[in-house]
Amino acid sequence: MSPEKPVLQQKTRDFRPVRVEDRDVPSQEAERIPAWTVLLAPLLAAVVASPGLGNHLLSDDYALLAGNVGQSAVDLFRPFLHESTSRAAGGTYRPLTEVSVGLDYLLWGKAPFAFHLVNLLWHVVNTLLCFAFARVLVPQRPVVALTAALLFAAHPVHGDAIFWLSARSDLLVTFFYVLSLLLFVRGRSHEERRVPTVASVLCFVMALLSKEVALSLPVLVVILDLAAPSTESFRARLRRHMPRYLVYVAVGVAYLGLRLTVLPTIAHAKFPGLGEALFNFALYFKLMLLPMETHTGLRGVVVTVLALIVLVVIFLRYARMGDRRNMFLGVAWMVTIILPILDVPRRWQLYLPSVGFCIFLAIVMAGLVWRRDEYHSRRVSRISGVGLLLMLAGGAAALYNHATVYGRAGALGQSIIEQVQALEPSPPKGHVVNTANLPSVLTSWAGSQPVFAFGFSEALQLAYDRPDIKGRVLSTLYVKDGPPATPSATVLKGDQLRFDTGGSAYSFSFHTSRFTTGRDNPQKGAVHDFGGWTTRIETVEKNQIKRLTVTPRAKLTPVLTWDGKKMVRLK
Repeated sequence: MSPEKPVLQQKTRDFRPVRVEDRDVPSQEAERIPAWTVLLAPLLAAVVASPGLGNHLLSDDYALLAGNVGQSAVDLFRPFLHESTSRAAGGTYRPLTEVSVGLDYLLWGKAPFAFHLVNLLWHVVNTLLCFAFARVLVPQRPVVALTAALLFAAHPVHGDAIFWLSARSDLLVTFFYVLSLLLFVRGRSHEERRVPTVASVLCFVMALLSKEVALSLPVLVVILDLAAPSTESFRARLRRHMPRYLVYVAVGVAYLGLRLTVLPTIAHAKFPGLGEALFNFALYFKLMLLPMETHTGLRGVVVTVLALIVLVVIFLRYARMGDRRNMFLGVAWMVTIILPILDVPRRWQLYLPSVGFCIFLAIVMAGLVWRRDEYHSRRVSRISGVGLLLMLAGGAAALYNHATVYGRAGALGQSIIEQVQALEPSPPKGHVVNTANLPSVLTSWAGSQPVFAFGFSEALQLAYDRPDIKGRVLSTLYVKDGPPATPSATVLKGDQLRFDTGGSAYSFSFHTSRFTTGRDNPQKGAVHDFGGWTTRIETVEKNQIKRLTVTPRAKLTPVLTWDGKKMVRLK
């Protein structure tokens, strides 16, 4: 052995700058992980989702299920022929989601456990897909794929998508969306590209039938293909692959044509102004970086920007040059999917964008925890490893709290339905159950979840197993978790009702969100007409309605009210 070689190695250990290619291509042995570690991510996904298995249904869940009452197996495919009319789906065209829920109902009936179990299984499968996609994206670094899958499994922003049946569409679109891109990327290196490409396009179609956000997939197809390492020029690759791109674009255009012509009654997306869009964009990033309820408004934007700057600085300092391309792909994934959903930020809509975020973060964390070279000391690796474990533990704890709040809200809703059935055991055909002060949302330190924000009629139809039963909610309450301040609704004379809205533990509204305490500057003595109702504000304190009288224009059937603890019949 020549004497020069040990000298050069010693200089390298003494922090001599190394060539980019020397540190961009790690050895296969250095990046090898035990095969059994692949099971860690799906196991973690199952564990964090399991607290929701015992929960009841909530609000929009009832509306999503009610259409299946009395249906047969043949009726499962009717959603493909028309848009959804349920409040849960918002008048959209998501037939695959409705078929999935309908199949669960046909197999398991109304048992909430089965629906939550299916959501858990979808989350586990999506975690495996996240691992597989990251593995293909960064083939020489399996530890990045493992880290991305672990982060995805326990990301606290996934609580709504996992524990809420009405968010099934986000689980389904993520499955078909990631699988479509995985097949596309696999097809690039496949000798016979036709088979994986056709399978990828079919998955794209299934994703579109699950949720509209899948329209962003052709953009990511182009980005993933053109960002891949290649000896060809950009123009040459674009020219050679254009036919494949046009297939995805044609499918998307055909879907848009179907939406705009064949199904013209579907509500179309509303795009916010530039300022609102930028704010919502920052809020989405805040929820992925710091999914805490306390960081809202301008503070949330500032925290988001600072956290993003810290992540970028850490990456540029410690991550290897070869990973910057994949970091860009992770950011492109997030931005491409978030841009079409900037109208109203919703936590469950981040389930699909979080795949890219978890890959982005995994590149940074894997470089800090497992990288061994002159830029990474053992101390940095240990501290980063502890930080990663704390992130996973914090995410699991946040998801447990989320499931707990969902559980309390669902238990309250189920209790109300059972009490209504006890008060109205055999209602006549076409009976309308009038209710007052029905809990709309349960709020607590761990967040807020709907009880009967929507879906009360559908909940009664499922409980009685009769589609002719209707429920009318005269007034709703935002209920604080804890000792209640009991509201009251008292019959004055005839069918006239008087509502005393109680203490500050409740936010009261009558028949419409326009009439909520603390909003619209209510004035004493003001009279409003809402369809078949005439209302008069009797008492206002600190911009909150304290007493309201309501007079129906037609005879009112008996009214059931929630007194803060149970449902009672008004005398």
